[in-house]
Amino acid sequence: TGGSIRSVKYKHNFAIVFPVVPAEVAVICLLILRGPQTPGEINTNSGRMYEFESLEEVQSVLEKLSQPETPFIKTLPRRSGQKEIRYAHLLGGETEFEEEETPQEPARKSVSELEARVAKLEEDFASVKEALDKLMKELGV
Repeated sequence: TGGSIRSVKYKHNFAIVFPVVPAEVAVICLLILRGPQTPGEINTNSGRMYEFESLEEVQSVLEKLSQPETPFIKTLPRRSGQKEIRYAHLLGGETEFEEEETPQEPARKSVSELEARVAKLEEDFASVKEALDKLMKELGV
């Protein structure tokens, strides 16, 4: 649209089809391209599409886009160890986002099991030391 004879021009029609402003388009595009993001990541990564004034502005855009009447994005639960909430787009429908597996702590062994292991290791060490001493005598060292 609007092109000359030499080249074909294209135009993004997302904002025409959906009633969104440039700040909202930037947020939705980032979520589509980069996956779930925190408000800080959106603020940092949106510079070429839209320059947000502050994190509060990003947060207000996110709240507007997640309103129940026409939700474009959804809030994801916090991951363990993270303090910020992440957001994901809903343009492809509801999707499941896999949470990173938290490493499970190895099963604790009882004190008696550990004492038995230590005793066995001490016996093995004594026999290896005895064999080494015997070998050293045979070699005359």
